Amino acid sequence: MFKNILFPIDLHYADTAMQVSNNVRVLTSGFDADLHVMTVLPGFGMPIVAGYFPKNAMQLAKQEISRKLQEFVSEQFTENTAYSIAVGKNWEMIIETASRLDIDLIIMAHRKKARAGEIFLGSCAEKVSERAACSVLIIR
Repeated sequence: MFKNILFPIDLHYADTAMQVSNNVRVLTSGFDADLHVMTVLPGFGMPIVAGYFPKNAMQLAKQEISRKLQEFVSEQFTENTAYSIAVGKNWEMIIETASRLDIDLIIMAHRKKARAGEIFLGSCAEKVSERAACSVLIIR
């Protein structure tokens, strides 16, 4: 049924992603699907903002996030699990990656603590579930 699964994670909430990882493994194995884990690094957005950071700040951030993502993937999944880092708005990058990789299921972890104005879903999960061309499964 599902052959290409995307599991976007926020490394700031790695404990939540770890709790959902078992479900992701079971679903990936059950469907004999390929798994791609990703995280999104926020961009600087505007040049005026970028001017306040050292020129190599984004490169250093990508290196550190890459190390943490690789560590997470190696601890939680098999060695042939693909992973990547995108830079930009989280929900846009998730949808773009899903489209580019021909993903047919996005599995997202539900954030337990809601912020003001986010009663049921986090804003990222809500936007992805509303806009993705494929199925989206949000797991608590």
